Order: sequence, then structure tokens, then C-alpha cells
Amino acid sequence: MGRKGHRRSLAGAWVAVALCGAGLAGGCGEDERPAPEPRDIDAIGASVSDIVVQCGSVRSGFVEEPEHDTLRRDVRYLVEALERVDPDARFRPAAGEPTTLRDQVRLAVRQLERGCAPDQASALREALPD
Repeated sequence: MGRKGHRRSLAGAWVAVALCGAGLAGGCGEDERPAPEPRDIDAIGASVSDIVVQCGSVRSGFVEEPEHDTLRRDVRYLVEALERVDPDARFRPAAGEPTTLRDQVRLAVRQLERGCAPDQASALREALPD
């Protein structure tokens, strides 16, 4: 590589560093989270399914109130997943159409908000990145 090529690649590297430092470029180090792995996908599905069933049972009058400890566990898992994996990475659950963690969390929030466990809905909504 000649002197001119070396300067160009060095300038390109500095531009990339500046964009990463300003938060203007994707793929810059620590902010990047991996897509959910199969065990994450199974746990996301189990947590959201449990929330849907519990809240649906309350709305239908089958039970007077949900199992709050179980809902707290499900919400805690989803919050932890939001911190560990890319919320917008698409995946296909065992049964169903492709989705994202963000979509699944929004579904869980809607279920929890409908009088099932609004405090848990708030905690989950606050954990959802913009």
C-alpha cells in the first residue's frame, strides 16, 4: 500500500472511531447485543405465554387474581432478556410467525395492563429500549 492508500485507510479509521464515539454508527462495540439463542427463544415464549394465560384467566373470571410470584418471575426474565439480547432481532418461536423480543414484550405489557398486573406492566414498559 502506497503512502496515499495508507492515509486514506487511516482517515477512514478515524471517521469510524468518531462516528462510534458520537453514537452515530451501528456495530460499535459494547452497545451491540446478540440475537436470542434457542434457549432464550424458548424462555421468552414460556414467559409471554404464561402472562397471556394468567391475565386471560383473570379477565375471563376463571381466577380472581393471577399468581403474582409467577408473573414477577416472567417479567424479571423478560427484563433481563432485554438487557442481554437485541430486542429487534427476528426469530421464529416453536409455534407461530417470526417475531422479535420487542414485539413479545409489547404483547406482555398489553396483557398485564388490562387489570391483571399494571405494576408489572410498568416495570416491563420501562425496561423496553427506545
